[in-house]
Amino acid sequence: MEQRVLPATRELLAASSLADLRIDDIARRSGVAKTTIYRRWPSLTHLVVAAMADLVGEREVTITDDPEEDLQRIALAGLRSLRTAGPSLPPLALTVHRHGDAQLRREYRARLIDPLRGALIDCLQRGQARGVFRADADAPLAVDAMIGAAIYRLAILHETPTEADAKDLVSLLLDGVRPQPSREREQ
Repeated sequence: MEQRVLPATRELLAASSLADLRIDDIARRSGVAKTTIYRRWPSLTHLVVAAMADLVGEREVTITDDPEEDLQRIALAGLRSLRTAGPSLPPLALTVHRHGDAQLRREYRARLIDPLRGALIDCLQRGQARGVFRADADAPLAVDAMIGAAIYRLAILHETPTEADAKDLVSLLLDGVRPQPSREREQ
């Protein structure tokens, strides 16, 4: 049932707007009864978020004691989910974020954005606590810059970021947060 309902939800969302999306239309497109859909997803919000999460796929990464290695692994997992989702993700995500339903935006963020973003921020903060990274570096801003660059490539330039791109983005981030030799020592 999920294999029919979730793609149908994404197709209808891409073809119209979130405001026009109806469970009746999803039921008709998927061939699954409306009552069955409601038994699985209690609201349209839950269904839309589930459809987006299904598009992105799993992004589980085992955390180690090495924050730099973890950053690489988490960034690669995020990149793989972008590649799995393909070019349909950015327009669908923007549709969700532009919609006036605050609950939908919260659910989407909690399920799709915060886990990956939070794991990356945690890696940086662990490194800061250990003195591996500068204590004054703004971890959320650094992570947002890295994620933003990947999304920009996909959504605006229509380029699918490669694993090499992910590694380069992490390297740029690390260059910005690693302690720098003081200028006095350089002179």
